[in-house]
Amino acid sequence: MLLIFSASFAAFAGESVFDDVKNAENVATMLNSEDAYTQAGNCIESGRYDKAIPFLKRTVAIKPEFAKAYFELGYCYRQTGEPGLAMVNFKKSIDLDPVFMPAYMEIAMIYADRGDYKTSLSYAREAEKLAPDDADVKGSIAEIEASMPK
Repeated sequence: MLLIFSASFAAFAGESVFDDVKNAENVATMLNSEDAYTQAGNCIESGRYDKAIPFLKRTVAIKPEFAKAYFELGYCYRQTGEPGLAMVNFKKSIDLDPVFMPAYMEIAMIYADRGDYKTSLSYAREAEKLAPDDADVKGSIAEIEASMPK
């Protein structure tokens, strides 16, 4: 059976074709960047972060300048318990788009999870410079400060 991969193929993301990561990896290699990114979004929306990773890797392999795809790859790695890989991708996102505030906050949260509140706070403050009125950023800063040793 021959499948034609297009944006309409995105509807299959929640079905059995992606029951394991290997199937997702195999399908990802056949998609263009746009379709791979769409598939990744469908997987993320359904909480299937491990299955989104191959699609995001395919996306950035084709479009290495796509900062948001690196951010989402970092997010998926963080959700699957790989903070080191998450950090690499969040930093790549910042390298490509230095004003992309969510990447700073994700890095801040990784450092906070590690107990490195000083570094966490510095990234959160960078996010605050980019979004001074963001209530979530302000709340995160307050939480980080409250967690710091006295």
